[in-house]
Amino acid sequence: MKKRKNERHTLYTLSLIKDAFLKLVDEESYSKVNIARICREAGITRSTFHVHYSSVTDVLNDVLNDALLLTETNPVPFFAGNGKSLDYLKSNESLVPACQL
Repeated sequence: MKKRKNERHTLYTLSLIKDAFLKLVDEESYSKVNIARICREAGITRSTFHVHYSSVTDVLNDVLNDALLLTETNPVPFFAGNGKSLDYLKSNESLVPACQL
């Protein structure tokens, strides 16, 4: 039972981080988004961020993986619950670094 709670909490924390990231890149360019701003927006500590990700690029890659259904553990795209779509990524110029993926 404890493992299940931790998994649920982990998924919730990852969702907070991804939501904060998407909000910030929606407001301004990807290059202006940093870990401190993501943490402030998500309401988490920097150490909590680093439990799950090592950089902003890692968050971007995770969001793209979710959007493109590249993760086997997530059958529903991350954007499905946020009213976003893959078209959002295509039309948002601040996500140009996604091409590196």
